Amino acid sequence: MVVVETDDGRFMTPPGHGLLVPAGLPHSHIVVSDVAMVSVYLKPAQSAGRKEPFVFQVTDLARSLVLEAVKLQEAAIANTRSSLVHELLLEEITNLQEEHLVLSFPSDLRLAGLCRGFLEAPTPNDHIDDWAAKLGMSRRAFTRFFRRETGVSFLDWRQQAIVFASLPRLSAGQPVTSVALEAGYRNIGAFTTMFRRVTGLSPKRYAEKGRSFAKR
Repeated sequence: MVVVETDDGRFMTPPGHGLLVPAGLPHSHIVVSDVAMVSVYLKPAQSAGRKEPFVFQVTDLARSLVLEAVKLQEAAIANTRSSLVHELLLEEITNLQEEHLVLSFPSDLRLAGLCRGFLEAPTPNDHIDDWAAKLGMSRRAFTRFFRRETGVSFLDWRQQAIVFASLPRLSAGQPVTSVALEAGYRNIGAFTTMFRRVTGLSPKRYAEKGRSFAKR
């Protein structure tokens, strides 16, 4: 599990996924579990005009092409076959479907501080009125302010943040019940429903999928 952070947000790269980072974009990364990964460097003109990073699931074809490209590079082979591998890999990468594993961060320093603090100790019990009070705003003003700063509602952001905090634990093999309790959920079913709404998969299925990919 790797988390890449830019000024605008955090991008979660779980097992079996990749992250395209546009050339010249300042970023940092945090490795939150054991990781084996390969970096593929593209020319700026080959990044499909993207200005922001995006996460994608690595297809079997893309994975095979990456591994083959590494072998060819290590053997210093540059022929028609290697050119075709590189061309097909570029075609596959630039057409992979984006997955919305991004957590937007506000530019306002006060609100950004609250968001970072929430990530350290996520809970579904944090309410919009609590955050509004901390910033000295009315509920209505805070609602507009939060959406303007992050592009999403407070509820949607809170759910995404809880999922972000939970993914590394699930990938590490922690039981879903333990992960849900650490996230502040006493009802495991409610946690599973929320998780599926954000990722499209149940927590158990998401963890199994990542472990399956890692064993290949």
